[in-house]
Amino acid sequence: MNSNPLNKSAIALNFSRAARHYDTWACAQADIAESLVRRLPATSFPRHIVDLGCGTGLLTARLLERFPFAELHGIDIAEGMIAVCRARWAGRSRLEFSTGDAEDACWSSLRTDLVACSCSAQWFCEPEDTLRLWAGTLQPGGRMACALLLRGSFPELEVAHRESTTRPFEALRLPDEDLVPPMMADVGLDVECRETGEIKVWYPSASEALHSFRRIGAVFTGQPGHQSLHADSLRRLLAAYGRFSDASGRAPVTYHMQYLIAERAR
Repeated sequence: MNSNPLNKSAIALNFSRAARHYDTWACAQADIAESLVRRLPATSFPRHIVDLGCGTGLLTARLLERFPFAELHGIDIAEGMIAVCRARWAGRSRLEFSTGDAEDACWSSLRTDLVACSCSAQWFCEPEDTLRLWAGTLQPGGRMACALLLRGSFPELEVAHRESTTRPFEALRLPDEDLVPPMMADVGLDVECRETGEIKVWYPSASEALHSFRRIGAVFTGQPGHQSLHADSLRRLLAAYGRFSDASGRAPVTYHMQYLIAERAR
């Protein structure tokens, strides 16, 4: 059991507040969703899909393009995100969106052919139990597709935070690349695809790069170890982050990703 769990209510509120402008700022998340769907096997034709942590539907849209005749159920803890999805696909048949926690055992009765999860597993309190829950919903031959943020993501923020506060940035705890594949094997999934990659998004300034986290709802409030910064610390953080800017003043945000596709034994 996690002795220092996430504050799910705070996280849901953060993302609900960001829902209306999420897509404008979520450039990396859109690329990551596209990369995940591209890695699904050409022989995959799921009829029942679940999108865990669907947000505003960046992954949902790409899954629907790839599998236009599938039934899809999007689940997200943030009511504001679900409201965006329902408005976007209002009247569309075979689509359902639910506000709820992907870690809730209430979902265990679902029967799925594809469970997809992009940039949302870092918000799980008990990732191994959640993996087991959703693996149990898969029909024989069904697949789980995950795009996971890895340890080493946001190195600019890590360095700038340490320089400006003299302490490590502990708010977001991410896995090493060797952690999740064995979990998949333990719950009866055979890993077909295991790839890592880096996505770097450039913003007009260090201030905008830092602001991008808040604009997508990832403000880290609710994460174990998170400590809010005072105005002086924020100014020092901004100055330190600015050292990563290029000659034109643009500043990066770097994501280290792992893409996993795993099949349930037939």
